[in-house]
Amino acid sequence: MPDTPSLSGFRFFSEVPLKTLEAISAACKVLDFPAQTVVFQPGEPADTLYCLVEGEVELSLKVNDKSLKVDVRHEESVHAQMMDHVREIVVDTVRSGQIFGWTALVGNGKRAVIAKCSKATKVCALPAAELNGMTAKDPTLGCLIFKRLAEIIAKRLNARTDRLLEAWVEAFGASKVTLQ
Repeated sequence: MPDTPSLSGFRFFSEVPLKTLEAISAACKVLDFPAQTVVFQPGEPADTLYCLVEGEVELSLKVNDKSLKVDVRHEESVHAQMMDHVREIVVDTVRSGQIFGWTALVGNGKRAVIAKCSKATKVCALPAAELNGMTAKDPTLGCLIFKRLAEIIAKRLNARTDRLLEAWVEAFGASKVTLQ
């Protein structure tokens, strides 16, 4: 069980009363992951919210790319084929004091991204069922938790939109993309 101060340092829990924060801490389990450990992958059950105590976690998506491979041996022998490449694109980086795995609290119950430790990492793992049970009993806590969650989702959505627009500008040679 993590001590209360470790969770009190998280902005996500900053307005939670001390007694409630102690109950949340009691439900947590401290986990240590070496660098390069995959915490979760798309499609896996989303049943745990993670609070990053120390280290760093990259959130990424797998993307299928196609490229044309051409082998020219001489002018009459040209062999061309489309090649598929799978690569990961980092869409966000989670640092100490932040949470990840919020789909455990909302959504379809499945992970949507890859969460991979880029450094040795320590987290407090909070079963979503525990936190959801607490918010069901305490509507004030529920309002606070989901307000913080909405802030995180909005921030990450804006960051992804900015990255997407940058990619479109680069890919299509546009000088500028504006949102109306």
